[in-house]
Amino acid sequence: CSISEQTSATTVKVALEDTMHSLFEARVQPSAKSDIKRGFLCVRPSSFAVNPIGSQVPPSHNAVKARVVHCTYKGAEYEVELLTADSLRLKVSRRDVQTTPPLVPNFDVLVSWPATEGVFVPSSGE
Repeated sequence: CSISEQTSATTVKVALEDTMHSLFEARVQPSAKSDIKRGFLCVRPSSFAVNPIGSQVPPSHNAVKARVVHCTYKGAEYEVELLTADSLRLKVSRRDVQTTPPLVPNFDVLVSWPATEGVFVPSSGE
């Protein structure tokens, strides 16, 4: 992803490469150089919430529509693979898949997470 706007000393808006359709808020590592513009948006899989399309998301959260690709049982939790229209692959950890919306392949959902949970990590080549 790349930084599209520095909103404060510790917050940026990032966009997926080659598109401006998906803009997300993220924290910047304090040690990051201000001239670095490319890197990765990192979010813990357990920070994601999966909701029905049309759900209300708090203003302090990022959100993106996605389609369930696969759901795998991993012992204590399930790993849900999702794909956005911009071809962004997300992995979400869930303790229970017997929820609304159903987490079955080809089902559309709204994925959200608190903006404070996203961290922009600069690329090592920058």
